[in-house]
Amino acid sequence: MKKPVQLPNVEPVKLPTILGMRPGLYILILGVLLVALAVFLIGFLPGILNGGKKVTFTSPVTTVAVSVDGVYKGATPFEAFIESGEHEIEFSKDGIVLQTKDVRVGHPVFFTWLFPRKQTITNDSLTVARQDISRLTKKFLDDLAGWSAVTDYDDRYHFPPLYTNWATDMVVLTSEISGDTTTLSELRREISNAWMLACAHITSKTLLDNALSAKETLSVAGFSVDTSVADELLGIAGRLFSDQGSPTGTVGLASENTVGEIRPTTLTGAGLSIDGFTYPPEHFVMGGAVPEIWPAITGAGVEVSTSAFSIAATEVTEYQWAMFIEQNPYWSKANLSQLIEDGMVDEYYLAGLFPSTAIQSSRPIRNISYHAASAFCDWLGAASGKNVHLPTEEQWTMAALSTQGKEYTKALLTVDTDTSSPSAMLGGVWEFTGTRFIPLTRVSGAYDELQKLAEDFGLSTDMVVKGGSYINSPNDIGVATVGAADARACGEYTGMRIVWE
Repeated sequence: MKKPVQLPNVEPVKLPTILGMRPGLYILILGVLLVALAVFLIGFLPGILNGGKKVTFTSPVTTVAVSVDGVYKGATPFEAFIESGEHEIEFSKDGIVLQTKDVRVGHPVFFTWLFPRKQTITNDSLTVARQDISRLTKKFLDDLAGWSAVTDYDDRYHFPPLYTNWATDMVVLTSEISGDTTTLSELRREISNAWMLACAHITSKTLLDNALSAKETLSVAGFSVDTSVADELLGIAGRLFSDQGSPTGTVGLASENTVGEIRPTTLTGAGLSIDGFTYPPEHFVMGGAVPEIWPAITGAGVEVSTSAFSIAATEVTEYQWAMFIEQNPYWSKANLSQLIEDGMVDEYYLAGLFPSTAIQSSRPIRNISYHAASAFCDWLGAASGKNVHLPTEEQWTMAALSTQGKEYTKALLTVDTDTSSPSAMLGGVWEFTGTRFIPLTRVSGAYDELQKLAEDFGLSTDMVVKGGSYINSPNDIGVATVGAADARACGEYTGMRIVWE
């Protein structure tokens, strides 16, 4: 049997007391303090240092811009973290202030990073004037005119729901002025007209589907959208862009070549003498019978009328343009940056050209915009005392009909031995007209009405260009061919011809 081990006698270890507290007590207190510190650092300190809430901004009006204390935050509906405290919130739509309100965002602190507190701020009071609603309608039409140029939408060109957004906004905003019956009646008529014009810009199934949804919204709200013109346009768009296959019929009246007697004339002013021809008043068919497919319908025949007018025998030349910019330095090439900033031209204005009054160049001016061409007309009109402007599509067509039989101009400059009518109406360079490009207007049965509405609304759209250029095939370009160009675009193959009355 083993003998028990004898352990040496040692002094027991005793933890010291602190402030008279036994070790078990102060260790407990220390543990509690450490836990409390951890809870504070994890649960409270983030909220104290970064106090605020996730705020959801909403508005009954679509895509409203929200600024907090003068800083843009986003467009409704959206969510953003807003610091705690008093803030000034501004709701605006396309520069129109809908509401300004003072809002207090609370300062929660407990576990805000894990359980963020939320708050909703709504544009709950709308203060809009009659002219503000009209501005929003014009903005909608301008945007639509631009987007209608895209006929195939994908991830790159994702169509915003312009029709339905506008319809929703009109219903909401007009309800705010329902007490003023006169103003409301005017707005309803304006919205009905805008709807007709909007239906004439449907160029794809995407736009068609969105327009039909907008029509339902407006109809439920009691707006007059079931007009004969609008319904006809929707019907045409349905046949053009439905999933039922391509139509096989034709649209448009057969073309007519009825030109009265023309006589030579001359316009003088600003040191220039411009030969031309005077045409009598006419009523004729512009365009012809075309397949009911897009974009062939843009050349469909429609009855139009022209008053007496005179048109230049040739396109405006480089020398004539040099005279213009010599007397109007704003339009000189040296002022290109300012012209671009003002939205008058793009970066290709007069690219590769150096018009000079020292050289009597008869080559047609190119790389000019519609705005520049209009400014040239204004300058020459003031100098000559005549009403000088770009030809309407109707005037251009009448002049081109009088040149039937002339060869297509396949060079930038040719000498036309036949001086009995204008030269290079087909070929040379594409020529700006003063007519807005409205995609479905030629098949609407309301050509003049829609053009007048576009003018009344001041619609910013592409402008019709006519005649083709020397690089085009004569087989592809005719009197009825319709092109379109952005009003700011400057093309190497686009120029101008003037008309005066």
